[in-house]
Amino acid sequence: MSQEIPLQMSLFSDALVDTRTRTQKKQAQALAQPQQSEMFSQQELAQFGVQANPRLQLSPKTRLELLMEDPRTEEEKARQIQQEIEDNTYPMPWADRQA
Repeated sequence: MSQEIPLQMSLFSDALVDTRTRTQKKQAQALAQPQQSEMFSQQELAQFGVQANPRLQLSPKTRLELLMEDPRTEEEKARQIQQEIEDNTYPMPWADRQA
């Protein structure tokens, strides 16, 4: 896309001179740059009356709770409880004696 630049002959020499103003040159340069196409239309960008983060409509009786799930089996849970009990129990004084 080549645009012709309007050049004029200089009054004192036979050279061609660009007589556009600085603003006109800047606008021409900006138009020569590649333009980014929009991903969304203006209608999709500016929607009036739409909430960005709507709230869930819950009844007063409804409660959302986070539940902790334990993926271990019942045997593994019992084994861990037994281990904690053994770790927190003081040994009897006579338990280490061999008879």
